[in-house]
Order: sequence, then structure tokens, then C-alpha cells
Amino acid sequence: MDKTIDKVAVEKHLSKDIGRAVYASVNVREHEVVIESRIVRPLPKRDKYSMEFNGEHILIDEPGVLVNHSCSPNCRLEKNKSGGFDFIATQDISAGEEITYDYESNESAITAFEECCCGSSQCRGRMNSGNC
Repeated sequence: MDKTIDKVAVEKHLSKDIGRAVYASVNVREHEVVIESRIVRPLPKRDKYSMEFNGEHILIDEPGVLVNHSCSPNCRLEKNKSGGFDFIATQDISAGEEITYDYESNESAITAFEECCCGSSQCRGRMNSGNC
């Protein structure tokens, strides 16, 4: 069993009507692996749930695939040994806090939505802004 699965919980988003979100179930320290994802399958092209790495598109497993975007995220992505991504805390994360990463950090284009609704005070307002 994935040792990071105990660190997060998937629930209906608490403040927005956008489906599910991933929340820390325990306090997480900066630089700690929050989620270890694995590849479910490679994809021939980008889709709503794909992740891009070096121009290739993949679908990763839950809970990683459910992590939402923020213009001021609390995680970054790092390619892992299984070919998926580790979500690494970029700051201390409190239990109950939503796990987020910046979609622009690994995507050459974002086609699922153009306007950003992350709610961050540093929100860029639009995806594909070139500000990553």
C-alpha cells in the first residue's frame, strides 16, 4: 500500500462546486512527499485529466489526478521512479488544507479551462499566461 495515502483524503470540494479535491489528513512538513502517483496509462493526446511530461501525456492514479490547480500552490511535481509524479510540499501544510500545484508548471498548454478560479491572492486570472 502507498505510504503517502494516509497523508491525504479525497472529498467533495469544500468551497467550490468543482467536484472532488484532495486535502491533507495530517500535518505535512515542507519538502515531504505528500502523494506518490503512478501511471495508469499513456495517452495519445492531452485531455482534461492528463498530465504532461516532456511532451508526453499520461493519466496518473488517484489521488494525484484529483489535485487541483492554484497560482500559489503548496506542492510541486517531481518525476518519480514509477514514471508518475511525486507531489512534494513546498511549505508546511496543515491537516485539512487542500493540496494544490500549479498546472502551468508542467503543461505546455492547458485546454480544459482558460479562466482560473483558484481564489489565490496571487491568481493570474487566466491559464496559459506564460507566467510560470
